[in-house]
Amino acid sequence: PLEQKQWGTGTVTVSGPSGSMTISGATETTGSTKMLDLSTAMRVSQIIASEIMLDRLLQKIMHESITNAGAQRGYLLLESDGDLTIEASQDVDKGESQVMQSLSLKDCPDICHSIVNYVYHSGEDIVLGNAVKEGLFTNDPYVIRVRLKSILCTPIMSKGKISGILYMENNISENAFTPERLEVLRSFSVQAAISIENARLFELATTDGMTKLYVHRYFQLLLDQEIKRSRRQDRKFSLVMMDIDNFKSFNDTYGHQLGDRVLKDVAAAARKASRSEDVAARYGGEEFVMILPDTDSKQAVILAERIRAGVAAIEIPHDHQKLHVTISLGVSTYPDHSEIKEELIRAADAALYESKHRGKNCVSVFEKKNEINLQ
Repeated sequence: PLEQKQWGTGTVTVSGPSGSMTISGATETTGSTKMLDLSTAMRVSQIIASEIMLDRLLQKIMHESITNAGAQRGYLLLESDGDLTIEASQDVDKGESQVMQSLSLKDCPDICHSIVNYVYHSGEDIVLGNAVKEGLFTNDPYVIRVRLKSILCTPIMSKGKISGILYMENNISENAFTPERLEVLRSFSVQAAISIENARLFELATTDGMTKLYVHRYFQLLLDQEIKRSRRQDRKFSLVMMDIDNFKSFNDTYGHQLGDRVLKDVAAAARKASRSEDVAARYGGEEFVMILPDTDSKQAVILAERIRAGVAAIEIPHDHQKLHVTISLGVSTYPDHSEIKEELIRAADAALYESKHRGKNCVSVFEKKNEINLQ
């Protein structure tokens, strides 16, 4: 029979050959500890509730989970169409949390799949003080391979269904995850589920489905905000307009399916070359735009060249050959070229077409002598 003890309002299984959750070496919660845990959960919930951007939200959830659980490393998995994908991870020895591009669980060797799947299908927590010696998973290949000690895995519930899973490990010490820490995670995971759903809805409204970049309408709003910020703080920022060279011809020759692949690859190259504070959007068709905060023209050219080189290096397999595409880019800078939004966009566009006239696959900066083009 399972042995159980009460901590606060939750029932936690301590040991048992077929129990849903096992905790070793746990101690009962005092009143002062309960108040501290409640305060922590409220603070973390406020941090999570304040974020609407999905990537940053996932980073915050991961960071706060690791910090408050006392874990060495952890993963945040989200459910989509019946499958679990890893969306964020953090290793305290490697620094900040990382947002993944929906990494399939089966493609990640550094996580105990059987524990994750158990929690996903049962909806129950797993907490083990020494996984390699006790509990249901002592014979699991991953547990044996890494000599896994402390493990905490808990579902994120939304509207009565599992929307995600938090997975934490501590391989330095046994019994690292206390009932109090589990309760804190449970408490703010409620807010995490709400915030993730809101962020996903926001992403659907503001993000291009194919390229995963911002849509034109939202770019215009962000550009308005950046102009106000830069004016208030007396700072510069740059726009980079980019267009895929000969894209219509590529589509006509190889078909729209391969053309869509090019759009996705170019967008990915732009994201890879950019900084976390940069904003990338699909301006329309095969044209993209980026807002580079606190960046003058020279700095913008360096980043634009990174993007250009990254796109030129893309290899697109097709009929036993590797196809390549290039992009042309144009740069304008606030307030050097204009302080008016529409003129700043036209300046970057004029510089882009200067790159086209120069033979394509290059970067140009708007010049004052071309100011007539802004009229």
